[in-house]
Amino acid sequence: MKLLVYHIGEPMTTNGARIALFLARPLAAQHTISTIAGGIVRPGSAADSVLVMSVDGMVWDSAGNLIFCDPLQNLIRRVKPDGTTDILGPVGIAGPQGPTLSTLDAAGNVYFYDASNSIIRRLGIDGTVVTVAGNGVPFATGMDREGPALARSLRSIQAIRADRSGNLYFTEADYPQYPYGASLRRVGVDGSIKLLTFLTSRGLAVAGDRVLNFGDGAIDSIGPDGSISHYLGYGRTPARDADGTTLASDVFFPGILEFAAAPDGSVYVDYVDRGPKVPDQGTGRITPDGYAKRIGGFAYGGGLAPDSLGRLAYPWMGLPQLLNTAKGTFTPLAGGNPESVADGTAGAQSWLLQPAGITVGRDGTVYFYENRGCRIRTLGVDGVIGTFAGTGQCSGGFAGPQTTDLPAIRALAVDSAGRVFVTDSLGRICRIEANGTRTILGLTASLFGGYTLAVDGQDRLVVNQQSSRFTGEQSLARVEKDGRITSLFVAAGGRIFALGTDSARNIYFSGDDVRSYFIKRVNDDGSIASLYENLYAWAFTIDMQGNVWLDNGHIFGSYGGASYLDSNVVPVVAPNGDIIAIRGNSIIRISGAAPAAKPIISPGGVVNSLSYTGGGIAPGELVSIFGASFGTATLQAAVVNNRLPFSLGGVRVRIDGRDAPILAVSPNQVNAIVPHSVRPTGVPVDVRVQFDTAVSDSAPTAAATSQWPSLLRTKAVPGKVPS
Repeated sequence: MKLLVYHIGEPMTTNGARIALFLARPLAAQHTISTIAGGIVRPGSAADSVLVMSVDGMVWDSAGNLIFCDPLQNLIRRVKPDGTTDILGPVGIAGPQGPTLSTLDAAGNVYFYDASNSIIRRLGIDGTVVTVAGNGVPFATGMDREGPALARSLRSIQAIRADRSGNLYFTEADYPQYPYGASLRRVGVDGSIKLLTFLTSRGLAVAGDRVLNFGDGAIDSIGPDGSISHYLGYGRTPARDADGTTLASDVFFPGILEFAAAPDGSVYVDYVDRGPKVPDQGTGRITPDGYAKRIGGFAYGGGLAPDSLGRLAYPWMGLPQLLNTAKGTFTPLAGGNPESVADGTAGAQSWLLQPAGITVGRDGTVYFYENRGCRIRTLGVDGVIGTFAGTGQCSGGFAGPQTTDLPAIRALAVDSAGRVFVTDSLGRICRIEANGTRTILGLTASLFGGYTLAVDGQDRLVVNQQSSRFTGEQSLARVEKDGRITSLFVAAGGRIFALGTDSARNIYFSGDDVRSYFIKRVNDDGSIASLYENLYAWAFTIDMQGNVWLDNGHIFGSYGGASYLDSNVVPVVAPNGDIIAIRGNSIIRISGAAPAAKPIISPGGVVNSLSYTGGGIAPGELVSIFGASFGTATLQAAVVNNRLPFSLGGVRVRIDGRDAPILAVSPNQVNAIVPHSVRPTGVPVDVRVQFDTAVSDSAPTAAATSQWPSLLRTKAVPGKVPS
């Protein structure tokens, strides 16, 4: 079946039949995802030298190991008494949220909450991971009460604790009748869930076989049947006066922030008294035999983890830290001085220190910024890590005396000369040469939004800037090659979120206005074209087919919003069309399932699109090229600014060394317009089709003169020079 012709204007007819428009169809290309840098977690290393990105669910085991979740890295770590660390797992969570709320049973098995899949799982001491509660549905009416634990819905788990008998307790929030409290449920040793009671607070601890919950200045004990009884803190003695000889039942703990049980059965309480008479805050310890003592004058709340020796660990400043209760000072237990990977290390064997901004140079070199250590790193086309700028020490910004240190960076872009443009936390823009020379530019980038810089195909810098310090109004500006600054777009009444590029270095930007979210394109002449409405993008890139790859792991365009990843990413497109993205603490490459096959032009396959006759081709003529491996998609070109694209679906047509405007492509046929530079000289012109980086052999074709109208030409006159 011959391909129907796309015509600019009204549909044409030939031989009495209407020629339909060549419509786009969804792509069916498969993608492979590979990690090209980062991801090595370095078990056995000194705990202080590893990267810790987040801390949740800290707990000490009986051997003095501190166990905690690092949700952002999808890890459960263990810090040993000798100061080294290893990894428990892998936990194998599929989704954007890593493990949280870890706890231990008497055998040393770790329980944690998998919020991405709404289940509670157990990581055994043998390394196996099993689900112990939840059916994977966040909430289903009638399925959130009692019955088999693996057949019930879970939602918004707030705390998990195990007792010595093998029962697992957890609290859930979001119950309308208890907006600030939670329900308490138990997974028994028989594998069933029982709803015990509703609580007015969400905190939970297990001391021995006692299940504890704190209320207003006191701690209650919850029986096996859900009954609630006073446990401690119902007396009149202020907690600040507890000296170790005071019965816990005689103490009052004002404003309890957090409480937790140590492996020996002791209970620790963080409290704050903001009363008008004697304000007080501190930490109290209740011994297993029921006596209370104030052990420090500091209360931090949130993640308190005591051990059997009386040491208190907190997730302070994003790290697991040990509190000196006498001085109120902290000492990091892990992640205090993360070690940077050395230059020259293969990307596949590297670890990264919280990569943030990312871009790709014209030669395929990946540039990215490491938040910890304040370096701009490179991943060369040879797959080796290097350093472009920075020393490992962070500076305060680009204002004032300049050093070789770098400040915290919000965005970066690179031009064809390898010069890198970056913004600091105050929006100042700096250009860094390959030799280290720095130049502060006169523009100020906006502090709202994601990527605020981009460099187009002509090495012009485009900036999302804050055009008014009083109203916060944002606008796009372009630095022309002669240094002039051109205003491109003003987000009146709206916002600009991020800039993005495609593999040809065209500039796009996302934002919102009074109507909806949008993605727009900056045309070469500075005009603006609307591409998508109602599409939210905090970070994005455009592939060779014009599809939008979003930071939430979805693709819009001919893929129809399909998901390509199960977690948030920061995507950019490489010159060869691959998608490069930051994913957690790694950099990944998303490419086709196999390298592009070499296109093949059939013998005599270059013909007129109306008559399907061969012979010479004329300037401005609409031609069809038949063959194989012309990409993987069936697509129709869009006319923008009265222009057709030179690339569609990763396919290009080269005629006598020049790109030909493309109207439509399919795997076996391309419709294109012969460039007007083609002239009949008696020598056949060179015709080739390119898909991705694969180029067909030449299909030598005679050149002909144009006959008006050339789009409707039915017979060429080879060799005749137009008069």
